[in-house]
Amino acid sequence: MRVLALKPDYGVPIPGHPRLRKMRLQLRKLRIGKSGGYRCIYRKARIDEIEHVVFLEVYFKGDVSDLSSAQYGQLEAEAAGILADPLSVEWEDPPADVL
Repeated sequence: MRVLALKPDYGVPIPGHPRLRKMRLQLRKLRIGKSGGYRCIYRKARIDEIEHVVFLEVYFKGDVSDLSSAQYGQLEAEAAGILADPLSVEWEDPPADVL
């Protein structure tokens, strides 16, 4: 995800939800192309001269073809809540098996 630190506009806007962006991630070890890799849904916002990137959803394209408009709407609402006061959000560490 270092690419987003350098270029927060890397992903493409999601039609109908232009504040959300989608980034495709290729899995070289699985030897499948980007069409079978992971999707990362995120939102970026500039607040007080700081670019914030909020990761909202990651899914395997082989399991889910795409999210519904309602799911994207829910992600937009979650992002708005986080970005309303990003420094007050209490983050949880991911499970050890995810790292």
